[in-house]
Amino acid sequence: MRFLGPLTIAPTICLIALPLFTAAGKDAGSHWGIAAMTFVLIIVFSQYLRQIPVPCPTYTKARKCHSTRLNLFQLFPMLFGICISWLVCYILTVTNALPSNPTSYGYLARTDVKGRVVAEAPWFRFPYPGQWGRPTINVGIIVGMLAAVIATMVDAIGDYHSCARLAGAPPPTRQAVNRGIGIQGINILLTGAWGSGIGIGSFGANIGALGITKVRDIIFNRNKHIVLLITSKHTVHVK
Repeated sequence: MRFLGPLTIAPTICLIALPLFTAAGKDAGSHWGIAAMTFVLIIVFSQYLRQIPVPCPTYTKARKCHSTRLNLFQLFPMLFGICISWLVCYILTVTNALPSNPTSYGYLARTDVKGRVVAEAPWFRFPYPGQWGRPTINVGIIVGMLAAVIATMVDAIGDYHSCARLAGAPPPTRQAVNRGIGIQGINILLTGAWGSGIGIGSFGANIGALGITKVRDIIFNRNKHIVLLITSKHTVHVK
C-alpha cells in the first residue's frame, strides 16, 4: 500500500486498457457510421440530457398509481444508446439497406448475422471441472501470467478505493485490501478449475455503474449477482 499510490495505479490501468483499442477499432470498423452514432448517442445522453427528468409511471402503497420524474438519461445512457443503434440496424436489415454478402463492408451491422447463436444454444448448461481436459502446467505461461497478476493486483487496489469513495465509505485498510485480493485469487483458481478462459476480479465498469445509478445498497447488489448467476446458466431461445 505504501508503494502503490495514484501515480502507480493510474498508468497501470491505462496500460491494461490500451490493448482493448485494437479489438474496439476492429469491431467499430465493421461499420463506422453505426459505431459513431452509438458513440454520439451515449455522449449526448450521459453529458447533455442527464439532468432532464422523464415522467415515469410509479406505484406505491401510499400514493397508488402516480407519475414520478426520473433522470433516465443519467441512469441508462449506454443502454439507450445501444438500443437505439440496434433498432436502426434492425430497420436497415429488414429493408435490405445493409449488404447481405458476408464479404461486403457493413455486413456485420446486420442484426440477423449471429441470431442463430442464441437460438441454437442449450436451455441449460452447467460447467464442471475438467470439461476441457486435464489441467496442464507450462512454465512459460506461468511466467507470462505473473505480469497479468501483478497488473490485476494494482488495478484492484485502485478499484477498491474508487468504490469506497463512490459509496461514501472510508478508504479500505491494508487488511481489507489483502482480503479482497485473496478472494480474487480464490475466484480465479475456481474459474480455472471449472474451465473458464477468464479470471474473476474487480471491474471498473461496475464501479462506474455504481456512480451513475447511485445504488449503494449491499443487499441489492448481492441479489443482483444472484440473478446474474441464475441467468448465466439459462439461455432463452429466440425464434
